Amino acid sequence: MKLTQGERDIVSEFLMSGISCLKVFRMDVDPDEDPSLMKLYDKSSPSPKFREVCDTFAVIFTGLESHNFARVIAPNLPKILEEIDKDSALIGIFSSMLLDSRGVGKSHSYDLCAVVVPYILENFDMLGKYEEVPCEKGDTAGDDAKGVAPPPTLRLTNRANNLFKIFNLAFSSLMKHSKNEAAFLPHLQKLTAECLKGSTKGPFLVPNPYSNILRSIFRTISAGKFEDSYKEMHPLVTTILNELYRMYTMTSNEPFRLIIIELCLTLPTRLSVLLPHLPLLMKLVVPALQSNEGDLVNL
Repeated sequence: MKLTQGERDIVSEFLMSGISCLKVFRMDVDPDEDPSLMKLYDKSSPSPKFREVCDTFAVIFTGLESHNFARVIAPNLPKILEEIDKDSALIGIFSSMLLDSRGVGKSHSYDLCAVVVPYILENFDMLGKYEEVPCEKGDTAGDDAKGVAPPPTLRLTNRANNLFKIFNLAFSSLMKHSKNEAAFLPHLQKLTAECLKGSTKGPFLVPNPYSNILRSIFRTISAGKFEDSYKEMHPLVTTILNELYRMYTMTSNEPFRLIIIELCLTLPTRLSVLLPHLPLLMKLVVPALQSNEGDLVNL
């Protein structure tokens, strides 16, 4: 069904108003007090009831034609993310739209991927944003005793965590909706290159969202045998392996080393393409076997 711009504006307003209304289902109400008074958000994991409400809300948009769905979601995506930053449980809306194999997911999973992936690439730096968190009293007793304020610790921002979760949902959707591969193909090489670059960001080489995204990409493509994605990755194989091995030799962080080994062993490409790189791969196969990590040994 075709919509005019005015009708799309109404749907957009309904979308944002509906997301605001969903907050009601996250409120903690004391039945002994005035039931009209909503207290603080329930910060625990979303209840099955809330997930069901998110599913129901997402299904409303199944009636939109693909073009109209994209024209509604794309301009509102920054505002939707602002709401998700306030309460990450609202990611349930994206989960329903991307992964549901019957209703809205079947209708618009591809359309949402086609909107989300370019947006994340345009804001890729946000995935590696950290914020300072003041240490609580008692965390550094020695410093407190000397009257010195404990140094703040760093953690990923809400936006970084939420973008990572949404990207993971989008890439996971390939296993349920194979046509979604087409939404990633134009961006796959850039995505891989940016993840490699981002994996070396920061003063220390340690696991970060970029290395974890690369891990998700490699595992999904390898598990699903996506032929077009294999072809897209083919020209990057030498660069990927050399860069990963360079990182491996530069870091002493064991968890990060294990991720690098896994990435090298799950690189989505044909065995014939890997044969010229066997000497380098053998340098990683040995530590993989010695790691006592079940997943790595089985790879």
